[in-house]
This record gives sequence, structure tokens and C-alpha cells, in this order.
Amino acid sequence: MVQNVGWLDKVAWKSNIASFLAGMLVLMFGFGFMNRGAHETLARERTESAPRPYVASSCAAQFRQLPDYEVRKAALSAKAGDAYSTRQAIPEQRWAGD
Repeated sequence: MVQNVGWLDKVAWKSNIASFLAGMLVLMFGFGFMNRGAHETLARERTESAPRPYVASSCAAQFRQLPDYEVRKAALSAKAGDAYSTRQAIPEQRWAGD
């Protein structure tokens, strides 16, 4: 009996190639391997977003202590879609986190 042997079956090192490719896939997707630029971008985003909940609560507390809080609150709710007008309703002073 004659068996038809393909060219890939004759290559002894095919398991090494398959192991290398599988290892690269595990590094890239399994362990989150990424290039330097992607890593720095991700680190910057996480660093900037981490203190936001704490600073926001402090800023809201300071905003509530303003003497004309009710007037400014009404102005903010009336101009909810307009970013420029909303910014005008917030006083020009240093808030927590500045």
C-alpha cells in the first residue's frame, strides 16, 4: 500500500512553528501584551479618571455652599444642553482638584 504523504507531513519542525504561533497568540491576547504607545494611553486614561468621583463630590459640596446656590442650580437645569451657558452658571473660582 502506498500512502500519499503531503509536503507538510515531511516537515519535522512544523510543531515548533505551531508552538511559536500559539505562544504569540497567548502573549498578545491572554496576557494583554501591547505596544508602548497603547500602554501609555491606557495608563494616562486610568490615571486621569481615578480621582474624578472623589473630586466631583467635593466640588458639588462646595457648589452647594455658595450663597446663590438656588439661582445657579436653576440656571444649570435650564441650560442643560448648552455647554457655554452651563459654564457661565458655574462661578469662576478654584474648586477642589485645581
